[in-house]
Amino acid sequence: MRSWALALLVGCAHTATPDGRVELSRARVAVARGKTTEAIELYDRVPRFSPAWPRALFEGGREVARANGYSRALGLFMTLHAPQFADWVFPEAYAIEAEIYLRNCYYAHAIEIAQQFRTNVLPLRERVMSLVGGAPIGHEVPWIATRLAGATGAERWERLDQLLVELDLAESVLEKVEQAVGEQRAILVDNGRRSFEMITIVDEEHHLWKFDGEYWPDELGNYRVPILARCERRR
Repeated sequence: MRSWALALLVGCAHTATPDGRVELSRARVAVARGKTTEAIELYDRVPRFSPAWPRALFEGGREVARANGYSRALGLFMTLHAPQFADWVFPEAYAIEAEIYLRNCYYAHAIEIAQQFRTNVLPLRERVMSLVGGAPIGHEVPWIATRLAGATGAERWERLDQLLVELDLAESVLEKVEQAVGEQRAILVDNGRRSFEMITIVDEEHHLWKFDGEYWPDELGNYRVPILARCERRR
């Protein structure tokens, strides 16, 4: 049954749609089949500013990170932090960002990402839990409302449960990151926090430009965060 469903999905996905759902579905099929490179290419085809683009940025960033494309993965997640995506929050993105910094020995940056998650995202878990427990849905914060948009009945509860799973998973990963940082014998203090000086923008011709702290619509999705593996040099 699963193979039949996958074949049907691929067969119906030859023509792109303006909302990006076709490309997103095809990318997920590629992920399920373990074809990371193909999946990344398909995520990149999701039309900019289409309804599917925020999720394509997150899922694409996750696959890019798995392929060790750390600079681009961090840039894709950075796009999701832009004001234009205030209605979208992906808890796992914080966990992946922190893990990338940890693997490359940017310890202060990893801790900062964990703190951002605890400050900006985790406090809303109580509200999600209250909704799961049957509390009436009122004027929700934008990103919870986005997750629930169009869902009714059982589907609504499934989405809330999934959101709780994502929050718990991200918190668990970030706790391990914090523990790993704490276990290091010596932590190099790299300016104490992630600064705008680290961030660059890649234009259509792939030239690097300094990020000045302001997001521009035509730059979204094209950011790169230069990152080098510093662990060997610290020994």
